[in-house]
Amino acid sequence: RRQEERAGGRTRYRVLSRRHKGETFGGKEDSWVVIEDVHCAIAAAETLTGTPPGEPLFAKASNNSGSRYTALRSFVNSENGQRLGLEPLPDGPVNPRALRRTLAMAIAHRPHGLMAAKLHLKHVSVATTEGYTARPGGHQAAFAAEVAAEEEAEHLRLTIAAYEDYQRGVLPSGAGARDLITTFKTVDQILEQHQAG
Repeated sequence: RRQEERAGGRTRYRVLSRRHKGETFGGKEDSWVVIEDVHCAIAAAETLTGTPPGEPLFAKASNNSGSRYTALRSFVNSENGQRLGLEPLPDGPVNPRALRRTLAMAIAHRPHGLMAAKLHLKHVSVATTEGYTARPGGHQAAFAAEVAAEEEAEHLRLTIAAYEDYQRGVLPSGAGARDLITTFKTVDQILEQHQAG
């Protein structure tokens, strides 16, 4: 696990691991770009397990993932986890697929999320990634509904932020800016006509 400071004050988080899918026996060392939440979760897992940074976190010889995930959940749900503002983890079995799905959800609600998820999840085809979001029935339908809800929430958040900027005199720019300004003016007119209470 490492972080790189990029131009413009941005930070890129990477996780070093071993890719086995499609590789010869033993796999191939690979680097993954992850979101900050994943980077922090891995740091917490290193702390909980006593694994020095840079050492394999879940090495096969010493991996008892069930007890490690249980310890992680206990920490997150404890007073210390709550004090850090961590969202409580539900009871029940936890496995790497759940972490992968959480990452997919975090990526999917952003613009161009499908392609980004395909790259981050290292799927050979975008059709595989669409399976997470578009296949009818079962978990895929539930996942698609969650993605749609996340996209809607993100769109609403961005719209509110743009409107608040507009109210402060910061006008939008780029494609669609004129339409957006017209919409905001219409909203202002409607709000002026509306009586509070």
